[in-house]
Amino acid sequence: MIRGLLYRRLPAVGMAVRNLARTRRRSALAALGIVIGVFAITTLGMFGTALKVRADQQFSYVGNEVVVEPAGSGRERTLTRRQIVEIDRVTEGTVVPIRRGFTTFERRGERTGGSRGPVDADAGGGGGGGDDERTRSARLYGIEYPGTVYHARNGTVRSPLESGVLVGSVVAEREGLAPGSVVTIDNRSYRVHAVLANYTDAGYSSLEVRHAVVVPPGAIDATGYHEAVIVTENQSAANRTAETIRERFDGPVERVEVQGPGRFARDVADFYSALNLFLLGLASISLTVAGVSILNVMLMSTVERREEIGVLRAVGFQRGHVLRMILAEAAVLGVIGGLVGVGASGLVGLAVFEFMLDDPTALFRGRVYFYAGLGFAFGVLTGVVSGAYPAWSAANERPVDALRS
Repeated sequence: MIRGLLYRRLPAVGMAVRNLARTRRRSALAALGIVIGVFAITTLGMFGTALKVRADQQFSYVGNEVVVEPAGSGRERTLTRRQIVEIDRVTEGTVVPIRRGFTTFERRGERTGGSRGPVDADAGGGGGGGDDERTRSARLYGIEYPGTVYHARNGTVRSPLESGVLVGSVVAEREGLAPGSVVTIDNRSYRVHAVLANYTDAGYSSLEVRHAVVVPPGAIDATGYHEAVIVTENQSAANRTAETIRERFDGPVERVEVQGPGRFARDVADFYSALNLFLLGLASISLTVAGVSILNVMLMSTVERREEIGVLRAVGFQRGHVLRMILAEAAVLGVIGGLVGVGASGLVGLAVFEFMLDDPTALFRGRVYFYAGLGFAFGVLTGVVSGAYPAWSAANERPVDALRS
C-alpha cells in the first residue's frame, strides 16, 4: 500500500524504493555506513553537551565573585560607606567590604610579634617577598563579617569580628600559631581565634586565604574600603551583578571599577565549543567513509542496470527522470541511515545523561536536538552527494550505448 502510494505521488521515490529492495544486502551495508556516521556525530555531540552541563554543575562557584574598586589610582582612593550601601542595595549576593594592609612577623625567642607596614591595596599577598629568617610578611584583610567567605580549619570564625584575628594556614604553620596564640600588629596584641581552611566561598578568590591575616576593619588605618567583593551563587548571577553595578554608578565621571567573571565564562564556553568541534571532526570521518560506501553502491547499481536504464530512456524517460531516480535511491539510503542512527544515539544518550548527570531527561535539551538534527542532515546530505556522480553518469549515457552493453 505504501509502495503504491509512492508510485502514484512520488514515482521517482517509488522506483528508488523498489530498486533498493532488489539489492537488499548491498543497500543495507550502504545504509549501515550512514548509521555509523550519524550515530557518531549525534552521540559525540550529546556527550559534549552532557560534559558541559556536568562542568557547569560542578564548577558553578568558579568565577562567582565581582570585585568593585575605586576608580583611578593612588593609595588614598577608597570606597565610601555610602557607596558600599549602594552596592549592597543593588546586588543579589553577599557584599564583603575590605580594607587591605600589610604586616611583618618577627621571631623573638619563643615569642611571635609583628608590626604593621603602610596600608597598600596592591601589596603582594604571596608572603615571603623580601623576607629573611627573622622577618616574614603577611597580608592583612580588614573584614567585619569574615564568616560570609571564610571557614575555619581550627577554632571559630567570629562574625562580626570585633577583636582578635584569623590567620591563614601558611602563616599559622610558619609562625607556629594556633587558636589562642597572641600576635602583635602595630604594637597592639590580638588573640588568634581560628586558623582558616584553604578555601573560600569566593570562586577564583581575590581573597587570598593561606597567607592572609584577617583583622577587624579598625585595625587598619583607612577612612574607607579599598575594595568590595560580592559573592554570588554562580557565574550568571555574578555577570548580572556586575552589569547592575556598572549601570548604577554610570556617569560622566567614573567612580568605581567593576571586575566580573565574564572573561572566565567566555574562556570556558570557547573551550567547550572547541571540544565539540573536535569531536564532530572525528565523527565526520565516519560519514566520509559512509559516503564512499554509498558512492560504490550507486556506481555498481547503475552499471548492473545499464540495460534497464537504456530501455527506460528508449520508451520516453528523460534525463531528469533518471537523475531523480538515482538521487532518490541515495537520499532514501541517507534518510533510513539517519533515522536509525539518531534513534540508536538517543538510546545511548539516555545512558550517558543518566551516568554523568543522574538525570536521563536532560537528554531532551535544545542543544541535543541540534546535534540530532545535524547528524540526520549530514546523513541525508552524504547520501545525496555520494549519489550525484552515479546519477549524472547514468542520466547522460546514450540509450543506444546502454542497450548495446
